[in-house]
Amino acid sequence: MTAALPSFTNTPLTDFSVPANREAFRDALVRVRAELGGEYPLVIGGDRTNSPSTFVSRNPSRPSEVIGRFQLATTSQVEAAVDAAEKAYASWSRTPAEARARLLVDAAAMIRERRHTFSAWMVLEVGKSWAEADADTAEAIDFMEFYAREMLRYDGTHAVTPLPGEKGALVYIPLGVGAVIPPWNFPLAILVGMTTAAIVAGNTVVVKPSSDSPAIAWQFFALMEEVGLHSWEKVLVANLNTGDRFETYVIPAPARSGRIELNGATARLGHVGDRVIIFSFATYTEAEAKTHKPKIVQLDDENHVVRRSFAG
Repeated sequence: MTAALPSFTNTPLTDFSVPANREAFRDALVRVRAELGGEYPLVIGGDRTNSPSTFVSRNPSRPSEVIGRFQLATTSQVEAAVDAAEKAYASWSRTPAEARARLLVDAAAMIRERRHTFSAWMVLEVGKSWAEADADTAEAIDFMEFYAREMLRYDGTHAVTPLPGEKGALVYIPLGVGAVIPPWNFPLAILVGMTTAAIVAGNTVVVKPSSDSPAIAWQFFALMEEVGLHSWEKVLVANLNTGDRFETYVIPAPARSGRIELNGATARLGHVGDRVIIFSFATYTEAEAKTHKPKIVQLDDENHVVRRSFAG
């Protein structure tokens, strides 16, 4: 497959000074508006289910316009999601890297075909301008194309220092189940980037979309389900919206969730800071290492208090 993939190049942005491009985007907005107002389930281990409580996502530019109604997962549903991800990891982690990479390439091609539709969802759910939404979608495509190629590179042969009497080899292996908590301000690109990087590397994922952009996350989930990710019970548990309670459920259970990938989420960082220590800033004893998990956290410059709580 490596030879079949051309070198990576960034997806060009849409030129909205071209009348045909503007018309195509207006058509996408009309199509998406016709889909607004539906109710969406949780998906756990490939099964669709509801929750006792729901919440509504609204167009921030037109609050009377309901984007959709979404489930608030309970503690037991989050536990079930992690169970499903753990079970799926056994088989997905042994799926050949080439097959995992091909899935991302196919998904990128599908988003490329429906580019304006994904961008239109962002315009309506988080209030992005046309150009910002288009760039977000382009970045999501680029993440999948780039990570597919990187996975093939990592899966190749790597040089090691030869030593007399030893036969060495360098291989990269999956880490396990991860919790992905993306932000609302790049609701497609960062969600896609964190999720597909984990998936293509052979990990399984529990995704908690931002409560401000759950419909966009659902569109990505539906596309990946369509592209054939083994009905998703093999890889991803998605759309587990829990408000600020998600970290309370998942993070304190180190044996249950191997990784936490968090971007932004300023309101929730206090919860995370109470329960996790960033690997690069910490030295663990053997006992402590069993109760702390690696995590990928993007800290904005203004999050100084959070930065000190992690680093200090």
